[in-house]
Amino acid sequence: MASSSGASDDMQFNNLQGSSPYRGGPVGPGEVYETPRRGPGFTDVPQPVRRVRQQRTDAPANSRPPNRESWYPRKPQPLFEQIEVHVTMTPDDEERAVREKGYWVQMLQKAGLLDSGAALPTVRKELNTKSRSGPFRSGYLVNRLLSQISDWRTVFTVLRDLEPLFDHINISTAMHRLAKVSYKNKVPLNVVQAHPMYPHLLTVLKKKVLSGKMRARQLANTLWAFGKLGHDAEDVVDALLFQMHRTHIATWQEQEMSNAVWAMATLSRPDEGLLETMARDAMRRGMSAFVPQAISNLVWGFAVLEYNNNPFMLAVAEYFVMDLSHFATQAVSNILWGCAVLNFYDQDMFNAAALEIQHRIGSFNDQEISNSLLAFAKMEHVDVSLLRVFEEDIRRPQRVRDFTSQALSNMVWSFATLRWYPEKVLEAISAELLRRMPYLSVQEISVSIWAMAKLGYHPGRSLAEFGRRIEELVPDFNSQACANTLWGLSVLQATQLPCFQMLIDRLGSNNIDKVEVLMLHQLFQSLMLARLEARRQNLADPIRTIPDHIYALLRRVWKATVKNTLSSRFHIDVSKMLRELGVAHDFEFVTEDGLFSLDIALAGPRGPVAIEVDGPYHFTLNTRQPLGSTLIRRRLLHALGWTVLSVPFYDYYRLGSTAAKMQYLGQLLRKVDIVVEVDELLRERESAEAEAAAGAESLGSLELPQGRPSPSDGPTRQDDIAGPNFPAQPTTWSSKSRYQERAPMAPRQGQGASTAPHSVNSDELSLPPPRPGPASVRSQAPVARNPLSRPQPRAGFAASQRQPSLATSGRPLNGAVAAAESRASGESEQTGPESSQETEAERGRDGEGTSALHETALRAAVTQWSASVEQNGARVRSGEEQSVERDWKAERAAQLEGQLLKTELQPLCRKYGLPTTGRKEKIVQRLLSYEAVHRPS
Repeated sequence: MASSSGASDDMQFNNLQGSSPYRGGPVGPGEVYETPRRGPGFTDVPQPVRRVRQQRTDAPANSRPPNRESWYPRKPQPLFEQIEVHVTMTPDDEERAVREKGYWVQMLQKAGLLDSGAALPTVRKELNTKSRSGPFRSGYLVNRLLSQISDWRTVFTVLRDLEPLFDHINISTAMHRLAKVSYKNKVPLNVVQAHPMYPHLLTVLKKKVLSGKMRARQLANTLWAFGKLGHDAEDVVDALLFQMHRTHIATWQEQEMSNAVWAMATLSRPDEGLLETMARDAMRRGMSAFVPQAISNLVWGFAVLEYNNNPFMLAVAEYFVMDLSHFATQAVSNILWGCAVLNFYDQDMFNAAALEIQHRIGSFNDQEISNSLLAFAKMEHVDVSLLRVFEEDIRRPQRVRDFTSQALSNMVWSFATLRWYPEKVLEAISAELLRRMPYLSVQEISVSIWAMAKLGYHPGRSLAEFGRRIEELVPDFNSQACANTLWGLSVLQATQLPCFQMLIDRLGSNNIDKVEVLMLHQLFQSLMLARLEARRQNLADPIRTIPDHIYALLRRVWKATVKNTLSSRFHIDVSKMLRELGVAHDFEFVTEDGLFSLDIALAGPRGPVAIEVDGPYHFTLNTRQPLGSTLIRRRLLHALGWTVLSVPFYDYYRLGSTAAKMQYLGQLLRKVDIVVEVDELLRERESAEAEAAAGAESLGSLELPQGRPSPSDGPTRQDDIAGPNFPAQPTTWSSKSRYQERAPMAPRQGQGASTAPHSVNSDELSLPPPRPGPASVRSQAPVARNPLSRPQPRAGFAASQRQPSLATSGRPLNGAVAAAESRASGESEQTGPESSQETEAERGRDGEGTSALHETALRAAVTQWSASVEQNGARVRSGEEQSVERDWKAERAAQLEGQLLKTELQPLCRKYGLPTTGRKEKIVQRLLSYEAVHRPS
C-alpha cells in the first residue's frame, strides 16, 4: 500500500502531523518542532530551494506579480485533499479498542474508507479511481488515527488492527506518538516495555528502518522517540544510526539535525563521524538558519557526548552575542552549561549572557539559574552585578524549596568557586539541606561541605546531622568524595566527629589515583591538622590506617606544591618595608622538613613569628573574610608553634606612602612584642633624602639613571590561588648574594640572647646564642616541626645582618644551604617512591617536636658546610645568577599579571603553543615556565 513517491510521502506526512508545536516561541528541551503546514502544490525540495521559496512569500506586496498563479505553478491537488475523511477518535473509542480486537477496521469500514469484503484491511477501489495525482494513500488514514491518540495503549491497538496498512512513515509516527503521550502522562518506561505489543512494535520498526525507505525526518523522529522514552534498543538504534550515515546531510532540516543530536546525547550513543558531519554542515548553513532551541540542543548534545568542535562553538558564540534577545531562558542556560562542560570560553559571550540574565532573572526557573551559575563558576568568569542578582533571587522566602538537592549543592559550590559569600543564601540552603538530610546523596553531601568550608561558613547544628548522614553512606564514598569531605570537616573544626575517622579508613581502602591534585594537597593538609589536634588531646593517631603508599603520594604532592611558589610584588614590597625597619626576617622561608613555605618568618620574644602576606585570593570578594584555605593554614601554623600575623591586601594597598606602610608594619609587630622606633627611622630617612637631594642639585643638569619600573601587584603565590597547579620556583638566597641586606630569621629572645650588631659584609657565619633561660615559659617551648615530617639534621646557616632590636639567627635559610652542602659533598638526593616510603615507626616519631641544636653540633655543622663549599664551590650556583633569575622572574611575572583579563594573555599562549584554558594565574605560570626555559642566557 505504500507509495513509491518519496516527495509525495513527505508531503502527506507533513500535513498529517497536526499543528506545529513551534509558533515563533520556544519549545521544550528535545521537543520535535515541525515546519508550518504546507499549502497545496508545495513539494519537498532540497533545503536551500525551499528556503528561497519561503522567503518569497515574505516579499513586499508591490513586488509580487499581479497573477498569483504565475508565482505558484498550479498542480493537481492530491486525492486526500479532494475526499473529505471524517475520522475522529474519542476516549471511549480508545477504551473500546483496547478491549475489542479489530475495532479500528470496523470504524474505517463504516466510514467507507476500507473494503468490507477483504480479509485484510484494504482501501476501497473506488477511491483510487478518483485520483488525479496517484493512488489514495492508506498511510494517510493510519496517520490520521495516530495523530489523535491520547492514550499510549492506543498506539498498540492501531498497530494490532491496521498493521498491513503501515508504511515506514506510519511506524515512525507510531513510535513518536508513543514516546510523546507516555512522557506527557508520566508513564514509566518499564510499564511501556511490559506491554505485549511493544516487542512486536520494535520488530516492525527495525524491518522498516533496514528497508532504506526512511528519510531524514523519519529517522530523526524515531531516534528522538527512543531518547524521550529513555530506552536504548541497541539493534534498532544501531540501524537508525547506520541509515543516518547513508542519507545526504543536505537533505536534513535544521530541527532534524538538532533532534538527532539531542537523542544521541540522551541515549549516550556518540558517533563522532555523524557529529562531525552535522557540525560541518551547520557551519555551512550558518547559525541564522537554526532557531535558538535547535542551537541549544546541538550545544547541549555535543557537551553530553564530549564532542568538542571549536570552530562550531566559535560560530555559536558569535551568533549568541548578536541574537541573544531571541533566545529563551532555557536555551541560554543550556548553551552556557554546554560551554562549561566543553571548556569553551568566550569573554564576549559570557559578558553578554551576564547582562541578559540580569534583565530576565525573573523568567529563569530553578534549574536554569543553577546551570547558569554553575557555568560562570566553571569558567571562573566573575561578574559582581550578576552574582548580586543571583543572590537576591535565591534568597527570596521559600525560593530554595524550588531547587533540587543537586541544584542546591551546585549553587553553593559555584559561589565558593567564585569566592562570593552570600550569607542569607547559605543560611537558607543549609536549612533546606537539613530538612532533606535523609535523602541527600554522597555527591550532594561532599560538595556542600567542601563549598561551605571553602567560604569559611559554619552550618551550625546542621553539621552534626551531616556527620550522621555520612556515617550511613560511608560505604558509598569514593576517594574524591572522601578527600572533599575530610578537608571540609577539618576547616569546620569537626575532626572529632566519628565520621571523620570512618572516612579516613574508607580512604585507605580506595584507589586515589583519580583524585584531583588539588584535593590531594588539601587532603594532606587536613590529615596534618587532624594528627596535631589528636595529639594535643592525647587521642589515637587518626591516620594510622592509611597505607604507606597513599601517605607517600600525599606527602610528595604537598612538598611539590610548597616548592612551586612565586612571590608577588605585594609580597616583595612588604619584605622591603621590613628591611627599611631593620627587622631581620626570612623571605619565603621553607621549613627544614620542606612541608611549609612561609611568606616571611622572623623571631619574636615569645617565639617564631610568621607574617602571611594575604592577597585577594585569600578572601571572599564581597565580604573580605578569610577563605577556608587561609583559615586552616593559620590553624596549622599555630599548632606548630608559630604566631601568625596577617597583612591583608585591602589594608596595605590603600596606605600609599612608604611612611604609612612602615607605620602600619610597626604597629603590627607590636602585637608580638617587637618594638621598632618607626618615627626615628622616618626622621633618619627624611634627613638622608634631603642630603641626597642636595647632592643631586649640586650636579646641575646631570641626569641620573632611573631604576627599573616596579612590577604590578597581583597574587601569584600558591596560597593565593589555593592550588598546586601553578608551578614556580622558591626563592633561595646565598651568603654572597647582592641581596645580603636581607636578614635571616632571628632566634627567640630569652635570657642570654646576644644583641650585638653584625656587619652586613662579614664573611663569618653567625653562631646561635645559648638556649633561652627560664625567664619565659613560652620561650622555652621548642618550635614544633610538622607532625608528618621525618627528622632531618640541619645542614647550614645563612649570613646575618645588622639588627637593631633583635638578635641574629642561626636558622637555616630556605633550605638552600642544605642543598648546597649536599651537592658540594657529592651526595645524590634519593628520589622516587622508595624515598618517600615510611614505616609506621618512623611516621609515629614525626611531630614529636625539636629544640635548638647544641652549640657544639652547630659549630661542627657550620665548619663542615664551609669546608665543603670552599672545596666544591664550582657545583654551587653563584648568588649573582640566582639574583638575576629571581629579578627577571619577578619582573616578567609582574608584566604578565598587569594584564587585567586572562584573554589578553591567550595570544601569547597560542604563539608558544601553550593551552589557553584555566585561571589567569595558571596561564601566567605556564608562560613563566616556558620563557624561563627558552629565554636567551
